[in-house]
Amino acid sequence: MAVKRSAWLEVRKNLSERTDIHEDMDLSICLQKIGLTIGQCDSMRVETSGRRGETPPREYSKYNRASEAVLRLHNIMNWRFKFLIRLDTVVHALAWPMYRAYNFEQERLELRRLFGKSQGRIMPVNQ
Repeated sequence: MAVKRSAWLEVRKNLSERTDIHEDMDLSICLQKIGLTIGQCDSMRVETSGRRGETPPREYSKYNRASEAVLRLHNIMNWRFKFLIRLDTVVHALAWPMYRAYNFEQERLELRRLFGKSQGRIMPVNQ
């Protein structure tokens, strides 16, 4: 995400300091509330990581609760958002065993990976 300096200066006072919400969603909603638009630059491409799939279902549910919290913070939570977030949580829980069993380096399923120690989410870049 990139934000113009002028937009940042205008919106930063409205941002929450809560740690139980997604700060990027908070920023996006605050930008929209003051009438600024969020655009997508089609010529900019980045690689993303599917590491969220490694997140165990209970932890993923907590991650999604942060989405609900930011929507409630801005008084835009409704039954549709709640349904979609909960559906995402269920779909993730159903897909997680397959994701966990898949060896991305060997490009094959390995059922023994289901029962081994989780490596947790792997960061997409070296630190």
